[in-house]
Amino acid sequence: MSEILKSHNTDVLVNALPTGSNAASEFYASAALKANCAFINCIPSPICQSSEFQSKFLERRLPLFGDDIKSQIGTTIVHRSLLHMLETRGARLAWTSQINIGGNTDFANFVHRAETKLVSKRKSLARYVSGAEVHVGHHYDPTKGPYKHAMIELEAWVFATSRVKISLRLESDDKPNCAGSLVDLIRLAQAARDRGIGGPISEVCAFYMKSPPNPMDDTEALENLYHNWNTSSSCSTSPAESR
Repeated sequence: MSEILKSHNTDVLVNALPTGSNAASEFYASAALKANCAFINCIPSPICQSSEFQSKFLERRLPLFGDDIKSQIGTTIVHRSLLHMLETRGARLAWTSQINIGGNTDFANFVHRAETKLVSKRKSLARYVSGAEVHVGHHYDPTKGPYKHAMIELEAWVFATSRVKISLRLESDDKPNCAGSLVDLIRLAQAARDRGIGGPISEVCAFYMKSPPNPMDDTEALENLYHNWNTSSSCSTSPAESR
């Protein structure tokens, strides 16, 4: 595999295998190392979270981005935004749930290999849900077709222990919805590779991935992206502007 990558002068390798392809993801990450490629792990398999792969990519001065890409406007970022709003407004979360239903092959795969996805989803919310009851679920329904149908619900206490309930429905086709994020990641990976920056880049992984090695608030990650990359001679525009 590494010889094929070298023969095509590949600079950035993107892993978009089906969820649960852990061994295959490790194989392609190793091939990227041998071929001197940056590696973007778009699925939940713990590649960027692996200290072994972090060290190897850092040593080779090759960028490593992961794990589990966020859509441009997807369930994860919408759910996190609602939870962040509760936090900044001084509300206390009682419980929250996120149910995702889809009829494409990705959701069909979840019937048998959803565990890494569920771990990734829970990790993406962990920053905001300490002490609250949380449920995340994925369900396959072939009648839904290519679109994902997501339901987000939460209940919180506000002043004088009054209750507030929020219910939100989101529909999207995850393929084009995550394409904008992936374009940004490829540009950033190439820019980092050109500058000899290896290993995970915290603000990139935190902003674009559900399970980054160093989680941070989305606003903080975006501010760091603008500060560290908008002024770079390797990037003529900021990641957000590329959309």
